[in-house]
Amino acid sequence: MYVVFEDNDDVPTSRLLKNIDNINFVFTNSNKSIGKYISKIYQTTDEFIVVYIDVVTDREETKKIYNRLVDLYENDERVIIFPIPCIECAMLHLLYNLDLIKKLNKNYISVVRDLLYDFKFQGYSNYNIKYDDTDSLEIYYKKVYKELIVKTCMYNITAINIQKVRFFETDCSCDYSYCKTRLFNLSLLDKAVLLYKSLPFYIVVEKDEKVFKSPLNSEDCICIFNFYKSFYEKMMHVVGNADGTLLDLRFW
Repeated sequence: MYVVFEDNDDVPTSRLLKNIDNINFVFTNSNKSIGKYISKIYQTTDEFIVVYIDVVTDREETKKIYNRLVDLYENDERVIIFPIPCIECAMLHLLYNLDLIKKLNKNYISVVRDLLYDFKFQGYSNYNIKYDDTDSLEIYYKKVYKELIVKTCMYNITAINIQKVRFFETDCSCDYSYCKTRLFNLSLLDKAVLLYKSLPFYIVVEKDEKVFKSPLNSEDCICIFNFYKSFYEKMMHVVGNADGTLLDLRFW
């Protein structure tokens, strides 16, 4: 199975995901080139292809790219396309669900909770994260992520940028009492799987409440459709729609 993201191949989240060795992760470095990558994989393999496209309702360009790909592979059982706000959103879900936010910076608990579950982000300009009127929801996810992730390890006190965060590079086997995250014995693979499972939907061999086998049956598609319809309608009502029209995302 191939899983395709539009992110850069060398950002920390991409490097972390590549620790899952039974999935072929592909990172296209741009949403503009993702169609080319999908086509190449499609022509050179018969494996199932899962594609994650960054989509937020207050950025019109992201919706157009997503809808074009849905149109192209609408009747193809080998390709499924999932919209997500961004991979940083999934990473924030991971930190929140592991109860790490209050250990990293308890002042951000309400920020992250409101952002993840209510899409609210305009009211937090008094924090270190600077809000600009031109920021989209996706950009703010990335800002909050960058503010928090460098604090996941005490060894990152000297880190000068996001690329050097040890959380993404080594097992959490440290037993020092001052370790803020208390993630003893979490391997890189553990963290990679947790990040993958923080996506709204994901495809693996076994099935549970969030996991779908390939190809998807009609019940799976209805479940996914209903989730995304509710998710993006709520997002639109909170952050608006870039072109001022009704929500026009297509969900197969």
